[in-house]
Amino acid sequence: MAFPILAALPVVGKILDKVIGVIDKAVPDKDLAEKLKQEISLTVMGMNHQELMATIAAQRDIIMAEANSESWLTRSWRPITMLGFLFLLFLTWFGIKPEYITESVLVEVFTLLKYGLGGYIVGRSIEKTAQPAIDIVKSLKKKPE
Repeated sequence: MAFPILAALPVVGKILDKVIGVIDKAVPDKDLAEKLKQEISLTVMGMNHQELMATIAAQRDIIMAEANSESWLTRSWRPITMLGFLFLLFLTWFGIKPEYITESVLVEVFTLLKYGLGGYIVGRSIEKTAQPAIDIVKSLKKKPE
């Protein structure tokens, strides 16, 4: 029995599957076994959700601190890193590749580049559209009835 919500946490998902298997073998009453499995699953998923939300909040705080920093380097290191990854991919596509860069490393670099650029584009889009959207909502609230 697999739990798709735990797909991002494969180790926890595997452990949960093992525990569920033990419950199936050890508890002869099927209704009780289902209740136990459901309770354990909900507890584990709730813990993972809380941990995930805490991690996202911490990452957001770090990125905001970097973006608001006085230092040019602190504000720019992420875009510089993405440009470095892009440069490495361009060199590889033109046949210039360091010996120690394997295909699996290139796949990981490309994945990082996709996420980095995707996050940048989404972030900039939100940044550009958020204030006009807030202004529209405020103007709709102020309309007399």
